[in-house]
Amino acid sequence: MIVHDSQVGQLASVFIRACAELTQARLRQRLKDTTAHRAAVAECRAEIDIILDLLLATKLNGSSRPKMASGTTMPTSYTTP
Repeated sequence: MIVHDSQVGQLASVFIRACAELTQARLRQRLKDTTAHRAAVAECRAEIDIILDLLLATKLNGSSRPKMASGTTMPTSYTTP
């Protein structure tokens, strides 16, 4: 299904960007281990978890709109059109 593949492709792009942000956050933490840097790493990991949940839900549902567990939302910086 073209729409499904498009959604998966968008989520894959978002995932790659989130991984790059995690790498940057981990580097900052390695250079100086502060509470703020630890929080940034934790936030990046949480966002990656959400993206992976969306990707899995999209693939399992076979639809263009992933179904999320109640209360789980996609970070606004990663929403796709």
